[in-house]
Amino acid sequence: MRNVGEVPAQAVTAEDGLEPPYLHLRKILVPEIPTHLAFIAADAIHNIRIALDYLMAALTAQNGKVTFPTFPICETQKQLRKRDEMNSVAPRARAFITLGLVFVAPPS
Repeated sequence: MRNVGEVPAQAVTAEDGLEPPYLHLRKILVPEIPTHLAFIAADAIHNIRIALDYLMAALTAQNGKVTFPTFPICETQKQLRKRDEMNSVAPRARAFITLGLVFVAPPS
């Protein structure tokens, strides 16, 4: 297997959906990730997601509620404010969670 730096670039053609003046663009061919590594990465991401859901359930129970919310994953703070899950945790926990979140879009 070659290193990524050794993989030659291939011209992007009109067959790739590009037309002039974009024909000068190049795409870099990256070696395929071995299947077993893809499964390991997917399992790790799933485990992180489950751990965050358990955290929300514990924070909800600590606040005296009997619901099983999922950890909020939102693109904006506005979306986060609309999520019911955030209302089931204590205000201090809600503030802590909000501080740690990274949003794709700028604050609204």
